[in-house]
Amino acid sequence: MSKKLKNPEEWKNEIKHCRAEVRRVVKEYSEAQLNQRPKPGGWSALECVQHLNLTAELMAPVLEKAVESARKKGIEGTVPFYTGFIGAWFMRGSGPKGGKIPAPPQYRPKGGGKDMVSDLNAAETAKTFDELQQRWLDIIEKGEGLQLDSFRARSPVIPILRLNVATWLEAMPGHQLRHLEQMKRALGER
Repeated sequence: MSKKLKNPEEWKNEIKHCRAEVRRVVKEYSEAQLNQRPKPGGWSALECVQHLNLTAELMAPVLEKAVESARKKGIEGTVPFYTGFIGAWFMRGSGPKGGKIPAPPQYRPKGGGKDMVSDLNAAETAKTFDELQQRWLDIIEKGEGLQLDSFRARSPVIPILRLNVATWLEAMPGHQLRHLEQMKRALGER
C-alpha cells in the first residue's frame, strides 16, 4: 500500500521553518539555558540540534550521491511522489508524532558537560545546523525534474533500511520538527 507524499515546496517550507526556529532560540536564550538538560539522561536544546546535525552530516552525502546518479541516468519525473509501507512506517516513527526511539550511537549528541548541563557552543552548533539546512534545500533543488520516488538510498547507519529518495526528503524535515519540539520542551516552551 502506497502513501502520497508532500510536494518538494512543502519540504522546503518545513526546512526553512526549522532553520528559523533554531535561529530564534539561539538568539533568545543564553548559552547556559541552551545547554541545560531538562532531566537526567535528557537532551539539552543544543543537544537536540546537534543530534539533527549528526543525522544530516551522515545522510546528506548519501542523498546527494543518489540524486547525482539519478540525474546521470536520466530518471526524470515529477510529483506526486509516493512511499510504500516501510517508508510510511519509518516516517511515522521518526516524525513529529513518533514515539520515543533510542537514537543509534552515530546520531547521539556529544554534549559533554556534567550531569544536567551539556557544554556545546551555541553559535557553532547553530551555524552547522544552518549550513546543513541549506544543504537539504540544495538537494531538493538538484532533484527537481527527477522521479524522486523511483530510486533508493540506503541509511548510512542501518544498512538494511533502503527508502526511495522522496521518502528520505520528506522524513528529514519531519524528524527535525520532532526534535525541535523536544528542544522547546527542554527550554520550558512546551
